[in-house]
Amino acid sequence: MGDNVTVAFCITDLKTVKHAALFYDIVVPFPSEALPKLNPELRLSQQVVQDIWKFIPEKCYNKLLGPIAGIMGNPDAVGMIGHEFRATFLTILLGLEYSAVKVLSNENIYKENIVKSLAALERFGIVPIVVLPEEKLRSRSAVADDVSVTLSDIKLIDTEAASWEQIMEVRHDEEARKKLRNLRLFLQTSYTDKSRQFIKDDLAKRLDDYQKVVKDYGFETLTSALTVITNSKNLVTFGTASLAALLFGEPILASASLLTGASLEIANVSLELAKKRHAFRKFKRDHDLGYIIDIRERFDKSKSKRS
Repeated sequence: MGDNVTVAFCITDLKTVKHAALFYDIVVPFPSEALPKLNPELRLSQQVVQDIWKFIPEKCYNKLLGPIAGIMGNPDAVGMIGHEFRATFLTILLGLEYSAVKVLSNENIYKENIVKSLAALERFGIVPIVVLPEEKLRSRSAVADDVSVTLSDIKLIDTEAASWEQIMEVRHDEEARKKLRNLRLFLQTSYTDKSRQFIKDDLAKRLDDYQKVVKDYGFETLTSALTVITNSKNLVTFGTASLAALLFGEPILASASLLTGASLEIANVSLELAKKRHAFRKFKRDHDLGYIIDIRERFDKSKSKRS
């Protein structure tokens, strides 16, 4: 597996698994929807996986596991260590299912105990991270956490309606991966040793501040354009379509006589608006939470198309 590869073991519901899949490179999912609801009995580890495939397509499931899926499918490719890893991992799958059933049954469960059960994977270079439902995390004693676990628990992105195809598109988008790396760096430098509630409140404030800037940008851009247009004898005759074209950077269609009289003013307004659009795009591109903002917008657009 390599040295110190972080693997997120998600013992939670399907939408939270999707959410975690946006923040971790390797995810071992245990969605509660795939677990037996009544009188669960010990099953073979392969049965556990096949039940999960009903909710997470096999192809997507294998991609979430990354190199783990390759070793599980062909342990001979890495020699004896591959078979040792496979046997250890299958045993752990059953133990995780037991923990997941307890979570589903609202029994008390402690993350520390699950982490201990995953310790056998450490000799293979795996650093296990456990993602539990947020309400379960409130009931346990505080322990040192990977900050990104907290981020995956806080529902900053609505993934309930997102398809697994959309989740995978994000995971394979190189630009999105760069923004995710920037986000991880921001999290470590800003939130290490901070409480879960502080992180939750601070992230919410930063996202609210971003939305205010978006609204202010739209209002100020429109106001500045209208001010120039209403104060100009040449541009005041522009119609709504021309104004919209000017605001959004589209080609302006007008009569030759109008363009002759207004060309200088059009150039000035266009240049001013171009500067504002460039400044806003730079602000959005460099924002510490740019990854979250982009994914939110991507999913919102997809949701709007379907409705």
